[in-house]
Amino acid sequence: MSHHAKPKVAKCFKCKEWFLIKFTPWKNRFSLKNDWDFWTQKDTNKKDTNKKDTNKNICDRCLKKYREEIRKIITIPRLRDTLRRYMSRELRSI
Repeated sequence: MSHHAKPKVAKCFKCKEWFLIKFTPWKNRFSLKNDWDFWTQKDTNKKDTNKKDTNKNICDRCLKKYREEIRKIITIPRLRDTLRRYMSRELRSI
């Protein structure tokens, strides 16, 4: 995967709207912040996070809308802190 990969187009499984998922060059993968399974800790041991998969993608608007539901599911404190930081930093304007 190139360090300058274009964002991938995904469809939110909640609202059915299309949105872009950014590529994270320093991690050499697409961002996991829009991956519902990442937040809900399902299938966290994926071998290849860049492959075309059937993950549930969630847009930023729905991520913000369903954040309380996600917080209740998260059992790992570090992941809960990551969600809190992301919400306060990235999603304020939504």
